Order: sequence, then C-alpha cells, then structure tokens
Amino acid sequence: MPKFEDRIYQWFLKRSGKNESGKVRASGVMAKLCAEIANDPIAIRKALLHLQSKGHLAFSADPRGEPISPFITVMRPVTDTPAHAGRWQTVLENSGLPESSIAALYPLYNALEDFNIEHMGVLLSGLRKLRDEQHLFAGQPSYVVSATCLMGSSKLLFALDAKSLRLFGIDIDKFTARAPYVIVGGGGKAPQSVILVENPIAFEAAVQSSASIQHTFVCTFGFGLSNTQSEYGNQLAGAVEAGRAILLRRTEGVYTSFEQFLQHPEIHFWGDLDIAGLQIFERIASRIPHLKLSALYNPMIKAAGDPVCSHPYVVAVGKAGQKAFKPIRNDTKAALKHCEKWAVDQEIVSSHDIQIFSGSALEFR
Repeated sequence: MPKFEDRIYQWFLKRSGKNESGKVRASGVMAKLCAEIANDPIAIRKALLHLQSKGHLAFSADPRGEPISPFITVMRPVTDTPAHAGRWQTVLENSGLPESSIAALYPLYNALEDFNIEHMGVLLSGLRKLRDEQHLFAGQPSYVVSATCLMGSSKLLFALDAKSLRLFGIDIDKFTARAPYVIVGGGGKAPQSVILVENPIAFEAAVQSSASIQHTFVCTFGFGLSNTQSEYGNQLAGAVEAGRAILLRRTEGVYTSFEQFLQHPEIHFWGDLDIAGLQIFERIASRIPHLKLSALYNPMIKAAGDPVCSHPYVVAVGKAGQKAFKPIRNDTKAALKHCEKWAVDQEIVSSHDIQIFSGSALEFR
C-alpha cells in the first residue's frame, strides 16, 4: 500500500476504534483529512477510491470520488487474536455494559492470559463494584483496595492498564501508595542541620560517623521496602512531596514527625553526583525552597575529575538512560557541570570527609 494511502487507512482504523461495525461517520471526513493528513482534496479522493477498490474501505461516492453515504465502513486487517482476548471480549459483551465501557475495558485482556471465563467474570464484577463504591476506599492504600475488591489479590490492580481503568470510571489516584517510611539518625536533641541522604548505604556510614552527634541524617528505608536500588532517592522525594512519612529511628532524637525535619532552617541534600541525583534534588527543592546541596559533594566533585574515581553513564554502573534536563536552580546548574559525562556515587565519601563536610552547604567558586 502506498505510504499516502496507508496514512489515510491508519487514520480510519484509529477512528473506528473498538466499534464492532467498523463504521466512521462520513460527514466532515474530507475536511478532517485535509486538516490532519494533507490539504489536497483531489489526492485524498483518489486515495479513498483506491482504498475502496482494494476492499479496505466501503462507501458510496459521487463521480468525483467524495463519500456520499452516511458512513464509511473500515475493513480491519485480519490478525490472530489471542484466545484470552476472545474470552475477555465474550465476558464484556455478555455483561450488559454500554459500548463505551466495553471499549474502555477491552485492553485489560493483556494482563489476563491465564484467566478462564469464570475468573474473568469474577474480575469484572470486582471492577464494577470498585467503580460504584470507590468513594468508600478514598485514601486507602492501593494494595488494600486491590485485595478487598479484586479476587483477594493485593497486586491485581497494578497489573491492569491504568488508562483503561480511568476510562471505565475508576479514579485510581484516590488510593494511596504504600505507607512512606523514612529512617532517621543522629543529631540528638538540637541538631545543627538536617541532611537528606539519597542512599541508605551512605546514610548508615553517616550515622556511624562522629558527624551524627551534631547532625541528623534522613533517608528512605530501602532494605525490604524499596523495589529496586534506583528508587531510594525517588522514594525520599515522594515522601517530601507528600509532606508526611512514618519515622523509623536509627538513634534517639527530639523530633517526632517528618514535617519537623523538613522545617529545619539548615536542611541539605546529599546524593549521587549524577544527573538523576540532581533531578531528585530539584524535585525536593521545589517543596523545600531553602534546601541546599550539602558540602559532602566536595569530595565527590574532586573525584569526578579523576578517571580512576568516576564512571560514565553505562549499563554496568546502573546509569544508562539518564538524560540531561534543564535545571531551574543555579546551584543545580553548577553541579551538573561536574557530572555531564562522568558520575560519582556518594559511597565514595569517607567517614573522615563525612565528619568534615556535614552541616555545611556546598559553595561554588
């Protein structure tokens, strides 16, 4: 099929959607094709007639080739439909749901390969109940909502396409993620500063250093609660954005809530010297304007200039795919200049340097 005709055919395929009849209303089609494909009505009429002759479209046309029938029927290409997709379609069509709901839920078949007809029926009943009673679950953890409504599984809700659920009328944003935990340590009754730490390994090194006498360190509790190693900093940012978290104490301290730490006048961020780490910093700083980069970045910036102590953005070091971004803050811009091509992980900072640089903000010359 010529490229121009294929673009028009794909246009019709998209607009016919999940409509079983495959029909598209002909009124206004020429104007839409001219606006979205090419402002050349003669070429479009020729393409429509050729698609009609090949059996891709079915319609009545005037002598010029312009459709005059009320609808244009789109002949979809024959594809091998998975058996579970057919089962799901049968369940949906027998459900009594309106066409719009069937179209919204149909893509969920991708997650239902091992489901039989009975399983699918039970799932659909659960989805309908959740849609109708979702106000009763507002603010509850998604895992609890899923287990309560969807076949006793805490994970099933996450396996289903979020866009389809929203189109069906389930506002999944009303449900919360799992409770945010942060671990805190050091600082005693009057910490001189609060330092948000991206990585729990670096956090543990800081708590065990003498710097913990004067400064409080805060980190998401990664072990057993993070999905992957790369999520530590993002979980910390998420907790800051929510403004609340459950505190797990590594040592005793005076603060009793996460909000108190965030309000400390001297609050700093210490993460990896890489693009992703600085993105996390900007994300947190958008909620805490007085947040500063910690002086603990100093030994990392020094290491970034040494090929023996820095690494490129490659798969082996877990940094492939980190893409440059446009920072808002001047301190972020300055820090990015030191890690455009080479990165340094915060674990390189020694206990001695943690003692020296903790509590001070990073200054650029």
